[in-house]
Amino acid sequence: MTTPAAATGAGEWTERLRRDGYVVVPAGAAPKLCHRASTDIDRFKARNRRAVTANADPAGHLVRVVTLHEVIESLQPLFAANAALAVCDEFFGAETALYTSLFFERGSEQKLHRDSRAFTTRPEGRYLGMWVALEDTDTDNGPLVVVPGSHAIDPIDVTAIAEDLYGDPAPHPGTTRPGGTPTSGRSRPAVRRPACTRARSTWPPATPSSGTRSCSTVAPPTATARAVGGRWSST
Repeated sequence: MTTPAAATGAGEWTERLRRDGYVVVPAGAAPKLCHRASTDIDRFKARNRRAVTANADPAGHLVRVVTLHEVIESLQPLFAANAALAVCDEFFGAETALYTSLFFERGSEQKLHRDSRAFTTRPEGRYLGMWVALEDTDTDNGPLVVVPGSHAIDPIDVTAIAEDLYGDPAPHPGTTRPGGTPTSGRSRPAVRRPACTRARSTWPPATPSSGTRSCSTVAPPTATARAVGGRWSST
């Protein structure tokens, strides 16, 4: 599929991704795609009130809905017709594919973390995270937070973590033990970078990131920051 970034050249964005560990691709998806997806989410919630109520916060916001793009098809073009897709392809030098997504209606309010503890590929590190804002996002309603340059710190030894939890696992056929040194409990200061209007942010698993709560003391509980994140893999 030819994306806007493929037409204009994604080299500059890809270089920023390699240098900083993340990149913001402004207007990665067309505003009409964001509006259509948000409208269909409202319709989905209206049709499934009982299930939504059981899985929503007190203000009625859905929290961490996995692979919603499989039941709301209008979420799929947010990734497939996104300018950031060409960046993912160029970064890996191969065609990438979406294998999971996560929908939020407010900032996820997670602590800074590295995705490599929860997601892995063989070979290791062959995926990128993509965050797509469906609404205007700033410091008032809970932006995505990353630590620029943090992808360069020592990788997490996921095999050591698995051994601590489950004992020595049998090696997967055709793979080798991943290298790297477990990270210490230290972390660099987080740099808050509010996303641009309808921006698309892409980052590798080694880059610590988090979703934040609203930073505004006047934002009402009903305020939203709808966004959907995806995992892109080249394996």
